[in-house]
Amino acid sequence: MVPSGISSITTMHHYLCSTTARSYTVWWNKGELSLTTIKGRLKFSFEIADYYHQYLDWKTASADLIRDRFGRWWLHVVKETDSPKSEPTTEVIGVELGEINPATDKRGNFYGDPNWKKIEEKTFQWGRRLQSKGTKSAKRHLKK
Repeated sequence: MVPSGISSITTMHHYLCSTTARSYTVWWNKGELSLTTIKGRLKFSFEIADYYHQYLDWKTASADLIRDRFGRWWLHVVKETDSPKSEPTTEVIGVELGEINPATDKRGNFYGDPNWKKIEEKTFQWGRRLQSKGTKSAKRHLKK
């Protein structure tokens, strides 16, 4: 519905419906979802990609029901678990930030892109050119 006095209105392509723990129920083993709606509870079937089966035993923290611009509905579920316990160690690893290699540890392992110097120089020159232009668009790009 368009408000009076406005000929057209821009619509959002993505719709977000916040859910609470009581507004939905998920049966992971059956692949079913039950949602509370204005017209009562509705049941839907869904599929889970094989990769995500490893997370099914985790605790469900929250969920968001999202409608994309193509009219498809997606349920984004947040799962949580306890972080794995790590063994305390007395070993200390020093890291040196250098000119030639971005980072080197005391074991002699190198980390980072070998071409990082070229990339850094290219980024610096790009920023310098934008800053010298001084246009509104250039300032927007520099904010990024």
